[in-house]
Amino acid sequence: MKKFLMSVVIIGVLATVGAGIVVGVWASALSTPPEVIEKPDNTPMVEVQVIQPKRVEDRLYLTGVAEPWEAVTISAEIAGKIEWQGPEEGDTVKAGQELIRINTTSIQARLDQARAEFKLAEQDFERLKELRARGISSPQEYDRASTNRDAAAAGVRLAEVEFAHSVIQSRFDGIVDRLYNEAGEFVTVGKPLVRIVQVDKVKVLVGIPERDVSRFAPGDSVRMRFDALPDRIIEGRVFRIATTAEAASRSFVTELEVENPGEVIKPGMVARVALVRQD
Repeated sequence: MKKFLMSVVIIGVLATVGAGIVVGVWASALSTPPEVIEKPDNTPMVEVQVIQPKRVEDRLYLTGVAEPWEAVTISAEIAGKIEWQGPEEGDTVKAGQELIRINTTSIQARLDQARAEFKLAEQDFERLKELRARGISSPQEYDRASTNRDAAAAGVRLAEVEFAHSVIQSRFDGIVDRLYNEAGEFVTVGKPLVRIVQVDKVKVLVGIPERDVSRFAPGDSVRMRFDALPDRIIEGRVFRIATTAEAASRSFVTELEVENPGEVIKPGMVARVALVRQD
């Protein structure tokens, strides 16, 4: 019996001790904060942009060729020897500047003679006019003097025209592109003498297809790039659109006006042109 009681006491003591241990562990667990494990943020970064409405240009791309804004070949209007030839090829000239003289010295002499003859004829006419008023000269003498005066005046005008034709002048500011003769050569009427070009602005010729020609008008802005000037975008405008289409291509030849400061655009250069179709 004593052994049984001893066993019960031992079991009770062990149960009490075990319960105390369990309570201590549980209390310790409550007093220690849980360990936090941080995870890396793998959320991708996103950039937000506000979409704004934007007009999309409907462009027509064409290839064109640059030409002088103006070009004229001046031909001889009288026959004779070239007495003097001033500017050389490549020289810049002004409107009205003398370029070539043909027989000018001899024509100037004829002009001086014609003016002297007119002066004499006019003096004779005035004298006979006074005599007739006094009843001294006959009507026939007066008429003859009047006719001689008129003929002399016509001779002056003819010599003046011939003199003007003997002096070749530039018709606009430009560059001497070509001289066809040398000083001292004899030229005939109609023989080309000199070609003058204006290149401080140029025109680029393109052909607008028949289906697109109604979408463009003079004054429209254009942009272009020249093969010889690949790093430059050059602005221009539509200057003229042909009234009728080319028979072979069914396109309308269009002139684009382009300012050319420094004359970097040379006639003959190839241009890549972008025209914006209008609604």
